[in-house]
Amino acid sequence: MTRLDPLILITRPHAAATEFASQLKSAQPDIRVAIHPLQEIEFVAKPHLIDAHFAAYVFTSTNAVDAALKWQLPPRPCFVVGPKTAEAAQSISNDIHNAQGTADDLLQSLCAADVKGPVLYVRGAHVSTDLKGRAAAHSIEIHEKIVYIQQDIKPSADLLADLARGGNPVILPLFSARSAKLVLRAARPQKNWHVIAMSCKVASLIDPKTVKNLNVAIRPDGPSMQSAVLQVWRECTKGELL
Repeated sequence: MTRLDPLILITRPHAAATEFASQLKSAQPDIRVAIHPLQEIEFVAKPHLIDAHFAAYVFTSTNAVDAALKWQLPPRPCFVVGPKTAEAAQSISNDIHNAQGTADDLLQSLCAADVKGPVLYVRGAHVSTDLKGRAAAHSIEIHEKIVYIQQDIKPSADLLADLARGGNPVILPLFSARSAKLVLRAARPQKNWHVIAMSCKVASLIDPKTVKNLNVAIRPDGPSMQSAVLQVWRECTKGELL
């Protein structure tokens, strides 16, 4: 078997990319990681009446929690999509409902809790699911406030070079549909790409015939993505994914 020289390429916003890279290196110190953000987070001014009359909050990202803390929202029960957001939301409330999954799981969590009164969904400008519309079908009133914008970053020359790096594997963890779209906008898929998608929805944006491998994390969370990325890296270095 031929030993390959894989590169893990992370295109998340800089803070999230740096954190993920650090976690990977802690688990596997000899990995090679390149950070090339294709988005940056820009917080907006505090929206009007964001802290009025809401029975609970919904968060689908730690960035949204950061905004809520910055604006000192009063404590309310928090409904969150996963463990990392749940951990962050503990700074706001002791009453955390962790869906531990997808938007579907989050909606089920809201329905099961039978919240009395309107719910505030604190979110970014770009989301992949119309949670407000879907909740309305279950008689749950959600008010949305956009608290940050995911600004596009022009692909750097280094990113483009890494995406097209010869025959050596490029391991691409994609955490959202938007991330996938930005990568595909930057470059055509290559036969040396090993894509790890956070969900089937993200994976559906990639034509599996255009890449070497397309895998989906066992669960849509950070630890599962880390495990999947490290597994592919180890297989590549052993020559098992030629």
